[in-house]
Amino acid sequence: MTNMNIQHVAGHENHIQALAAFHNSLLKTDWYTSASDDHSVYMQGEVYFTSMTELALKNGPAFAWMREAFRAHAYSGEPWGTEKKPVPLVPSIPSHNELIEIRSAYELYCLLPSAQARRQAIIEQVYQLGAHTSELDFEPALITSSNDLNQAFVRGQADAYNALVKLVTQFQLLATHK
Repeated sequence: MTNMNIQHVAGHENHIQALAAFHNSLLKTDWYTSASDDHSVYMQGEVYFTSMTELALKNGPAFAWMREAFRAHAYSGEPWGTEKKPVPLVPSIPSHNELIEIRSAYELYCLLPSAQARRQAIIEQVYQLGAHTSELDFEPALITSSNDLNQAFVRGQADAYNALVKLVTQFQLLATHK
């Protein structure tokens, strides 16, 4: 477990930096403390996961999505009989030049049947960009003017809000059972 020095995000200018710090904390998280034979390790994990949940609830959809995406990664793969989920990308707001690169690479890979995996990787990148920026006023025209990329971007935004709703519901259920 790591010490998360992340507080409630006050302004949009700090949103991506705080989300990147949250990403870094989640990357270092021991997701399996609940399986520990040592009760103190189990309890430390419970306290830590509660604080992560509260932090995600305070900071909104992108944080809830990030928490859920890391949880999905941790609990997927061969031991669970599922395809391994990817580690979420480090959040960032792409520059105009980076958006041009994303769009032009996507268009190129659409023309090359053998580049399906590369095209899917770009779609995943855009999906995560949508999740990372779900509550920001950020809709890059270079992305949203392509039907496939726009769908991925919007799906990322929707999944971030759905992750927050799921987290709120889980937190409320836990609170009523204590």
